[in-house]
Amino acid sequence: MDTNQIKSFAKAARLSIMQSVANRMTFWNVQPDGTHGNAPEKVTGGYIYNGLPYDDATVPDKWIRLSQRVTNKQSYLDLEEEAAYTWFNRLMVIKIMEENGYIQPTLSLVEGTSTPHLLQRAKMGQHSLTKAADITKLTDHISNSEDEQALQVLLIHLFNTQPVLQVIFGNVPAYMDLLLPTNLLAADGFLTQLDQNASITSDMYREVELIGWLYQFYISDKKDEVFKGFKNNKKARAQDIPAATQIFTPKWIVKYMVENTVGKIYLDYEKDSDLKAKMKYLVSPSETEGQEISPSGGGNGGGPSTSNMSTSSEPIHNSTFKIYTTSPS
Repeated sequence: MDTNQIKSFAKAARLSIMQSVANRMTFWNVQPDGTHGNAPEKVTGGYIYNGLPYDDATVPDKWIRLSQRVTNKQSYLDLEEEAAYTWFNRLMVIKIMEENGYIQPTLSLVEGTSTPHLLQRAKMGQHSLTKAADITKLTDHISNSEDEQALQVLLIHLFNTQPVLQVIFGNVPAYMDLLLPTNLLAADGFLTQLDQNASITSDMYREVELIGWLYQFYISDKKDEVFKGFKNNKKARAQDIPAATQIFTPKWIVKYMVENTVGKIYLDYEKDSDLKAKMKYLVSPSETEGQEISPSGGGNGGGPSTSNMSTSSEPIHNSTFKIYTTSPS
């Protein structure tokens, strides 16, 4: 798997979605310095904002919660980052499930159009909305050819009801709805780029490591910012620790560690097990101790080369077992 392509895509996606989130905050009069402009005025059946009437009565309370999150420059940046990865994570998981056939086509565009399958089905009356207010909003947006707004209604519902997303992420905070980008279908919008970008191939979508690499590369710029702060004797905040410490572990390292710990213990008791032949990363006791271990095949899943590992035949759970690794390049 060419991780350079994934890296370029993930880094560009982060910047694109963050800019879209910043545009939404500007629309809602939430400024980068933490100040706020006029709030939506609640009226019967909806609200008035910037002199225009709207019929979503939930927005004024969402705006209040949003404004409470942003009180200074740093909290603005934190929310911008949080909202961007909230949308990136969910959209990528949906795309991966779609590409692997776990769900019907959803984010991919109908051939020859700029319309996602999710929206196309809704235009034909096929959707899973259950709340009358949501159905009314969707119908109105579709009738008025407001595709971005119609897609927003569908995506927010999907994010909060799709079982896999619920298990992994839980519900999206209600006020975060206000920050869902409204340019996803634009020529430079995320869904358009996701559908047309050749950086992630069909084969890559079927690779179990993809989401791990996406995460690592998505936060790489943030990690660089944190380490730059370390060099300037800046103490990391709790919010910054994940970017600095959560590093993706490639599949070959996971397999090596499992086979030489749990696998070794199992084989100590089941010496004739057929599983041994399938453990290509298992290091035999006859090899000498202290040698570095690296994957063959340039980090693409080949077996490790080893020497100087422990010469003891003592069961692993009764001895000290050391693993030395080098990260594949």
